[in-house]
Parts: sequence; structure tokens; C-alpha cells
Amino acid sequence: MLDKAIQPYIGVPLDVPKKKEFVTIVGLKDKQGHKTGWTTLKKALIECGCTVSTTRIGTKNYDVVTLPTCIEVA
Repeated sequence: MLDKAIQPYIGVPLDVPKKKEFVTIVGLKDKQGHKTGWTTLKKALIECGCTVSTTRIGTKNYDVVTLPTCIEVA
């Protein structure tokens, strides 16, 4: 089941500030214990079966995270 803290970031266009918030909430760290950024989180999401697509709204690019169908959203 999906954690309620990250639900607001799923299926909506994420700009740079929202991506930073998402990274902070997830708290992913590398092997040395350093905090990671959006690129590493994006790669981890894709490896877990999520789809991360980029869309353009006006002059800004946004990323949209879509969950695989096997993950339940409560």
C-alpha cells in the first residue's frame, strides 16, 4: 500500500520545487548515506515499475509519476 505522505506527488505535474519536496519526503540515500536528488529518485521509481513522463505546460517542463497497476492506493 502507498504511504499517504507521497500520495500528493503521484499523478500530478511536478515542477522543480515539488520534486525537491518529494525527494525530501522519500528520504532516499546512496551507499555512503548521502541524500540523493531527483535524478536518483526518478531512476529508483522506474526500477520499481513506475512510469515517469515529462510534459510541458506553457514554458515549463514537469514530470508526472504514474504507479504500476499492482500498487494499491489507499
